[in-house]
Amino acid sequence: MNGMDERDIWWVQARGRAWGPYRLRQLQDFVRERRVVDATLIGPSVDGPWRPAAALSALPFTGPTAERAPVPATPTQRRLRTSDTAPANDREGADANMMVVCELSVTDPRQFEAALALLGRFAPVASNTWVLRTARPVQTVRTQMARVLRPHERMIVVDATHDRLAWFNIGPEADAMVRQVWHTASQARA
Repeated sequence: MNGMDERDIWWVQARGRAWGPYRLRQLQDFVRERRVVDATLIGPSVDGPWRPAAALSALPFTGPTAERAPVPATPTQRRLRTSDTAPANDREGADANMMVVCELSVTDPRQFEAALALLGRFAPVASNTWVLRTARPVQTVRTQMARVLRPHERMIVVDATHDRLAWFNIGPEADAMVRQVWHTASQARA
């Protein structure tokens, strides 16, 4: 283990910004979820120095690195496999019903809806909530929609068909709580 692997606090660089701080365990979760890929730039502080995530041996990358996406991804922008080996709900073409909830404060809702229309049929159900029918995976929906949002705006996308969840810019505390709830088995109440 080198000195870089011994750190517990990390920052991720994407879109010209530093995101974090994240604990090593969170970065490991991001890798398993394909939200951080081998080429994602990470560093020990908000100012770097920046290195590809593959340089950190504590991250659970598997297989040859050439098979992973060669572009950086942030904790809020996942990069998915779209090959024939990907599960059906991770590939384009499998129709899904999704709920998109977004906290818009600066972005014009018409601009947001124009981006939604490029992904499939949608219907607004509240001032900050839309239902979307699309053949795109939830991660692609989140990534495409995040492009029209401002840095402080937040979004959650629920794929009700495939029991998937993706989010943008919800912050580390909410991120940890969402993971805990989403990945915990429910307990029946008597």
